Amino acid sequence: MLEEVFNKALHSLASRKKLRTLIIVNFDQAVLLPIEGPCGHFSPLGDYNLHNHMVLVMDVDKDWTGSYWVKRSALLNSLHTQDSSRKTYRGYILITA
Repeated sequence: MLEEVFNKALHSLASRKKLRTLIIVNFDQAVLLPIEGPCGHFSPLGDYNLHNHMVLVMDVDKDWTGSYWVKRSALLNSLHTQDSSRKTYRGYILITA
């Protein structure tokens, strides 16, 4: 169910409604990038490519990574990890106008 809602939100990023939707993800950077992990991180998503199923992560740590494209499946894998200090799963925040 949550993945279904997340996919609908990604589709809204790819549509004309993108200015009305904001998605902020809490993900494990080590799943997506070549870093020593795990490494919990928050960043907003900027766009979604419907044809390639790629998500634009607008990384807030611009000095280190900047923005980058990742496969939707890889992003979902990075969301389905546990925060080591709290033993709770990561997720996302969806804000719509």
